[in-house]
This record gives sequence, C-alpha cells and structure tokens, in this order.
Amino acid sequence: MTTRSCSTSTSTPISSAARRATADVARDILRYVLRDMTHTEGGFYSAEDADSEGKEGKFYCWTRAELSKLLTLEEFNVAAKYFGVTEKGNFVDHSDPNPLPNQNVLSIADPGPLAPPRGRGLG
Repeated sequence: MTTRSCSTSTSTPISSAARRATADVARDILRYVLRDMTHTEGGFYSAEDADSEGKEGKFYCWTRAELSKLLTLEEFNVAAKYFGVTEKGNFVDHSDPNPLPNQNVLSIADPGPLAPPRGRGLG
C-alpha cells in the first residue's frame, strides 16, 4: 500500500507553545459554543443577537482607536487593511436614532496575500 500526502508543499514544524496556544483557543471556542450557543433541549443556535446593552453591535464592533491600543503597529496595519477598518467606521446602525459612532465590523474587506489561491479545488 502506498501512502500519499495531501499537501505538495513542505510543512513547517509547529512549536509546543504554538500547539498549546492553538489548543487554548479551541477550548475557548468550545466553551463559548457550549455556554452560549447550545439549546437547553439539545441542538445549537445558529446566531446571536448583536444588540448589547441596547446598542446594535456594541460587543461585536470596534473603533479604530480600540484596535490600535490592542495590537502592535504592524498587526494593526494588517488588520485595518484586511477588515477595512476606518476612523469613521464601516458599520452604522440605521435603526437607532443615536447609533454608536465610528464602529467597524471585522469582516474581510481586502484579503490581500492571505487570500487562498484562485481556481484551486479541494482535490
């Protein structure tokens, strides 16, 4: 029997610290799903309401200033381009007469070099 690799590229070894960090993130995601996204009678919810403390997106949006305080300059520059983060914000709750100002939703605006190659299938 012949064993074939699914990847044609060379792999880079992952450090034990990176493995632990990845495992911690996975555990955090599972805790969140079990805590917030699981129905009491079984099954899972598909979404959460983004209305927090009476403001749409309050816990799910970021201002440019908030992100710049949390990230290094290099990380911030990559994130701002990737997610289309602007000073004015990329999200406005039009249903609220007094929406939170300068809010950014972190959805991919410009994947740049992080985009998967075009035209490549899964096979």
